[in-house]
Amino acid sequence: MDIGVTVFLGFLIGCLIMTMGGGGGGYYLGVMTTVLGLSASAAASTSLVTALPPLLMGVISYSHEKEINYRVGFRMMAYAAPSVIIGSIVARFIDEKVYSIIVGLILAMIGVQFVLRVFKKKGKRPNDHGAVFNKVAPGLFGSLGGLMCGIGGLSGGAPVMSGLLFMGLDFTNAAATSAYTLTGIVAMGIVCHISTGNVVWSAGIGMMIGSIIGAFVMPMILTKLDSKKLNKYMVPILGVLLIVMGIKNMMMG
Repeated sequence: MDIGVTVFLGFLIGCLIMTMGGGGGGYYLGVMTTVLGLSASAAASTSLVTALPPLLMGVISYSHEKEINYRVGFRMMAYAAPSVIIGSIVARFIDEKVYSIIVGLILAMIGVQFVLRVFKKKGKRPNDHGAVFNKVAPGLFGSLGGLMCGIGGLSGGAPVMSGLLFMGLDFTNAAATSAYTLTGIVAMGIVCHISTGNVVWSAGIGMMIGSIIGAFVMPMILTKLDSKKLNKYMVPILGVLLIVMGIKNMMMG
């Protein structure tokens, strides 16, 4: 495929994943398997390698804007690391259909919660889930993100971003912290997947270049926008996307 096309596709995905907090590994996988014709194992390895540079670029950009919550992000990363290893091991034995259904249900339920938040009273705070939940959330969502990376070669951005929003971070802070967390998850995923799949550089290099550009530009745009309006519009949009992703996963089961 023409290098210009892959760079353009990479740019769009780079902008999208920074908006979603570094998530979007599924978009890399989708393009590489359906458009570029890679096998599932090769696409998993290639997508993770392709995703790491733009994540690093996004973290640098968000760090410059002072939007990253390093304490929360590191806690999530710490919980996710062993899950990536465990997921990569059990991936050879677990029934993919069962896994798809379970993940689909979780994503759909999270998405419904985001959409319902629109109808809640204005006086409610987004982090009124309670102190106990906020202590459990990094482990719960971080581990789920790690499992998604280890088993399916995904970045795990959906559960990580969802957990951060549930903990009360505004959209820009959540996106920045998610990108930081996913950098560690994806790096661990590359180590685990590189032995089971081949990296197809001819397919990934163009998308990598484009996504790096998109990842550099989008954080600067997000930090200049009104965080309240971002929360108001982007949270329900993310919720609908999660519901769609959840239904798609369950249908694949």
